[in-house]
Amino acid sequence: MPLSRHHNRALALLTLATSLAGPLAAQVSSAPAVLQQVSTNTTISPILSTPTAEDYRQMQASAPEVLVVRITSVKTEVGKPADNSVESAPLMVTAQAAVIRVIHSATNLKNGDVIYLLYGHATPVPGKSSYIPIPVITNNTEYTAYLAGGPKDKDSYRPAAGAQSFIDNSKPVASGAAETKPTGPIADPTLLPTPDNPTPVGVPRLTHENLARFAQTSVTDGHWGVSIAEADPLPLQTAGKDSPTLLAYYPAAIRAPATQPKVLVYVTGGPTTNLSPVVSTERALIIDGNGRLLGDVVWALRVAEGQTPPPLPVWRWSTYKLEVEDSGTHAVQTILLDGSSAPAAGKN
Repeated sequence: MPLSRHHNRALALLTLATSLAGPLAAQVSSAPAVLQQVSTNTTISPILSTPTAEDYRQMQASAPEVLVVRITSVKTEVGKPADNSVESAPLMVTAQAAVIRVIHSATNLKNGDVIYLLYGHATPVPGKSSYIPIPVITNNTEYTAYLAGGPKDKDSYRPAAGAQSFIDNSKPVASGAAETKPTGPIADPTLLPTPDNPTPVGVPRLTHENLARFAQTSVTDGHWGVSIAEADPLPLQTAGKDSPTLLAYYPAAIRAPATQPKVLVYVTGGPTTNLSPVVSTERALIIDGNGRLLGDVVWALRVAEGQTPPPLPVWRWSTYKLEVEDSGTHAVQTILLDGSSAPAAGKN
């Protein structure tokens, strides 16, 4: 399909002025638009000189957006070089990323937000051009990103510090140690359960005997916990005199990423609310790929037969967070899936 004038300009503007002052905004308003095909007739012009280390530092210092992001999808499309100063055909890089941490943001981004990226890449021919291209970012990799653009530019972000716009946090820095370790998990929202969709297609679900063989409850120092696959116990909330009861466990689906969170649904053992019809409360533990507890949230309130149950809470999974909205009060509990909002160890 033909590419819009704004996309063609974004690919063509790999010039010295682009590296130092930033390209004109590439306009993308949604995920499908970001990943649309790039015209093979698109051309790209070479950069004639290279910014210095001080130039890069100044560009990073003045970048409107400084974020730690994890790339969740990348697509490249081939363009056509304007001359023979590039070694191979240039690429238009489009990507989606989850914001792990905000250092500062002119567009008021927050942890857990999803952003879209758009920029050009071309490898120079030695001796004909000395510029350093912006690297092609890779999927499921964490970067410190120096960006410009954003909502006022139809939601696309672009590199703001040339070849130093994306710093791979898993690689050693000058001290010899990684500055920031990659974190997770990144969830595939289509493969995660919700109270109104407790059996998503393709998602395994352990109940009854299968669950009893896999997870066991226990009491330690007066606190109830659950051990999953013989791991250290995770705390459970309790109410009344009854012990908590495990209902279902959702391991990661086969085609889910390795960092996909797991969900365990249980009954607290008695009412935890002043609503008189409530007989029991079902809650869910959100567990990361390493077995860490990320959060404990309401799954459903159950009532006696013949009573009208209260509405289910609204669960909203995204690529880096879970939001649970109380249907009555509309209060929202947010769980960041990188572990930064996880409860303190040992709390019940």
